[in-house]
Amino acid sequence: MFTNHNYNVPFRCFTNGAHGSRPITSSHERTTLLAFVLAATLAMTLVVTVGGGEVVLHAGEFEQIIVPNLLSYHQAGDIWPILDLTTSVSLLEYAFAQVTDSTPPTFDSSVLNNVTGVLRITFSETIDVDLTNSTKIHIRESGNYTGGITLSADELDIAAATADGTAISFNLNKSRLAAVAELTTTPELTIEPGAVQDTFGNLIDGTFDVSTAVFVNATSVSSQDTAPYGIAFSNNGTKMFVVGDDHNNINQYTLSTPFDISTTSYDGNDERFSALQDTSPRGMAFSNDGLKMFVVGYTNKNITQYALSTPFDVSTASFTTATSSPDRFPRGMAFSNNGTIMFVVDSGEDAINQYTLSAAFDLSTVISVTPSFYVPQDNFPKDMAFSNDGTKMFVIGSSKGAINQYTLSSPFDLFNATYDGDGERFSVSSQDGDPAGMTFSNDGAKMFVVGDHGNDVNEYALSSVYPITVTNEAAIDTTPPVIELDGPATITITVG
Repeated sequence: MFTNHNYNVPFRCFTNGAHGSRPITSSHERTTLLAFVLAATLAMTLVVTVGGGEVVLHAGEFEQIIVPNLLSYHQAGDIWPILDLTTSVSLLEYAFAQVTDSTPPTFDSSVLNNVTGVLRITFSETIDVDLTNSTKIHIRESGNYTGGITLSADELDIAAATADGTAISFNLNKSRLAAVAELTTTPELTIEPGAVQDTFGNLIDGTFDVSTAVFVNATSVSSQDTAPYGIAFSNNGTKMFVVGDDHNNINQYTLSTPFDISTTSYDGNDERFSALQDTSPRGMAFSNDGLKMFVVGYTNKNITQYALSTPFDVSTASFTTATSSPDRFPRGMAFSNNGTIMFVVDSGEDAINQYTLSAAFDLSTVISVTPSFYVPQDNFPKDMAFSNDGTKMFVIGSSKGAINQYTLSSPFDLFNATYDGDGERFSVSSQDGDPAGMTFSNDGAKMFVVGDHGNDVNEYALSSVYPITVTNEAAIDTTPPVIELDGPATITITVG
């Protein structure tokens, strides 16, 4: 039996050439094969556990701590793949091994030495220094997410970074240090998405902070609908969907570059879905696999579920079921990662209601509806979104034209939500005075807002911001002094 709980992790397949075409059926043969592949080819750690009549193989990242109970081992929320060698089902000619991990590196610390000019940034995992993009790393004033000092490739110390492994180092000259000193507030480090990644290609984590948002671009959708209200993307960011109230439909767009709205093109009327069960659609969402679509409507106050025969293709949608909503003015909607909790924004009550489903992404299994969170920061909330891990919630409203950010001590648990403060409120009124819908790219590095006034989709870039420790300590020279004599000399040492 082969179990993989992380569907984003690639796997490599190996043939049993030593045994010809005979299936690998014994535990010993499979153990030997995997041990050889992992140890000799992949430089991975292989752990074999025997207990309770079961033999289990577990592949972990090199030098990574492996907990004894492999069946319940979690790494950043993921259960690593496990091979059960006691199964009677033949693996035929193949055995499988994990060749990468999906854990993103996290920021540890950064120190700028004003004497030596060395800026050292440390992370939780080994960094691929060759793929570091220095131009996406900045030193800026605290609270300022534009301008400041942008690092260069010439300043990146490849040798030092390679030696450190988990750190990257930059050498700043005197003029650059002077520029840092001229910052009027405490300097901070801003790392844009794509700047740093580990040796497995995982980008640094830590986005989903609207206070760092910077407007990038806008694209009009007015040719398709003059009253856009909701927005969503396919998982890979190559499809965008906009809910239109003017024509009561959902319009589908293709992006030649994922999550880059400057590359958007309308798919045409064949990819416009108009067979909606409500004449005033307001918000939408998809199941994780893109085979189910959900639309919340204002007129009938229903939430409707549709089946898509082709993932993330609204032209293949057909009505499945609907559930009545107790919301006075239902607007935006969202789901928890596992699809068992659905959230609907109620503009009439300035609140977010929580629906519990006994089956994931199945409206026919709604078992309870709970008014769970009041939004005092905006008296006309319209849409919402979550960070990937469910510990951050974002609510957009039209009365303030802003996005408010909240922290959840338990993922997707609104009863423990607390407002992050004015620093985490981001105004979008400069782009649209009546924002209606919002969403994020998968990595939280981009935010998208659809507005009713501008009839367009606005794109914002979000960065990861971290503190810098500035020190004036000079490097300590531990080299013993050397006395050089020029010509013959006599040295007299008197003891007494």
